Amino acid sequence: MAMVRSLKMASRLLEVVDEERVAVVEADMGNTKTFEDVAKSIEQLSGGRVEILINNSAVMLGAGRSFVDGLSNSTLTEWDETFRLASYFASKAALATATLNFHLESKDQGVIFVSPSPGGVQTDIDEFGILPMTAVESVAHCVSFVNDMAIGDGGQLRNHDGSKSIVADKPR
Repeated sequence: MAMVRSLKMASRLLEVVDEERVAVVEADMGNTKTFEDVAKSIEQLSGGRVEILINNSAVMLGAGRSFVDGLSNSTLTEWDETFRLASYFASKAALATATLNFHLESKDQGVIFVSPSPGGVQTDIDEFGILPMTAVESVAHCVSFVNDMAIGDGGQLRNHDGSKSIVADKPR
């Protein structure tokens, strides 16, 4: 399951659907009113069973998302909007903690939670065309190690090549 803020902005990810056993669900994580519909969509697509949850939600808006402009060139409006949704770095830290805790809570039911970083992916918001991997390449990298994970491997953030991004083994 891949959740995206906008299907319109995920055209390159949509190219991967079915190629790598990937399904895409539109979800605005900033709008809790949509959560029930999102859960129903996931249940319908998965037949009610999800064995591995890939968690990778974070956001940085405006100049901060650009490798060329960088964070220091973000406008106050961009920072306000980013913090309204959650700052990129804070949301990644929260993601690490949530991934670990969800995994610890669910591992006895055989569910593995993992959060891979997709790497630099050419998406519709890559306005400069400088990111190295296509969505197909990124998903293939992530799926190649996710499919081989065991319960003891869950609760981690991983780089797109499967190496550990952040090592944590205790709930926060």
